[in-house]
Amino acid sequence: MVDPMAYNLIRYQMGLMDKSLKGLFSNRLSFRDASSHIIHKLTLMPIYTPGNVPGLILEIDRNACQFKLEGKRERSYLRTLKVSKNRYPVAKNKNAAHLK
Repeated sequence: MVDPMAYNLIRYQMGLMDKSLKGLFSNRLSFRDASSHIIHKLTLMPIYTPGNVPGLILEIDRNACQFKLEGKRERSYLRTLKVSKNRYPVAKNKNAAHLK
């Protein structure tokens, strides 16, 4: 599971990546592939000198085209609304009027 802060930072970087693709939105990029690439590059960052870090970030943006999703997926089944299964019974209290 991805930490919410890490998820938002990866999505932010994907938003920057889509600007380098001119007209492609970040939701048309593969999150799994892009996040693996971004995380890999960021884990290598300590071995680079500080002057090379901007080039590393630009390299991440330049590689954005390889994460582009092809076409739109079509569903093989109809969407259905699933019934929620509540594990705990809901008590109907006649004296709950005072809680409103």
